[in-house]
Amino acid sequence: MHRVSSKDVLIRFRLTSLIFLLLFLMLPLIFGSLLFGFYTNDTAWMKNAGIFSAAFVVLKVLSYMIGARLKCSLCMAAPLGYLGYAKHRSAQTLCGSHRMAVSTSILFMGNFRCPYCAEMTGMRVRDRSNHRNFFL
Repeated sequence: MHRVSSKDVLIRFRLTSLIFLLLFLMLPLIFGSLLFGFYTNDTAWMKNAGIFSAAFVVLKVLSYMIGARLKCSLCMAAPLGYLGYAKHRSAQTLCGSHRMAVSTSILFMGNFRCPYCAEMTGMRVRDRSNHRNFFL
């Protein structure tokens, strides 16, 4: 099992996973409040839908910016990014999304299987104390 290279990368993986799950949960909230506002003719619900939509856009841009920089330690593809690459044949989905499977795995299990190379990566920082220095 591979590991991430630094504590900063570990924090960014977890933050991007949390943002992606929030985005997934905000969609029904936006549409529900918008439909309820139209049905009851209540402008407060429609304002809430507008606020939720603006927060959705901000979180989406943030997830694009952070998720594109995170790389699998083996294949160097972005498992939480928005790439058009072909997925591995054993890549699993959750609710029709590979990114959803990766983000829930990161948050709840502490590791993830890359959808591009199908290798496991643990959410622990690599131990670099055992590396030999060949130049001494």
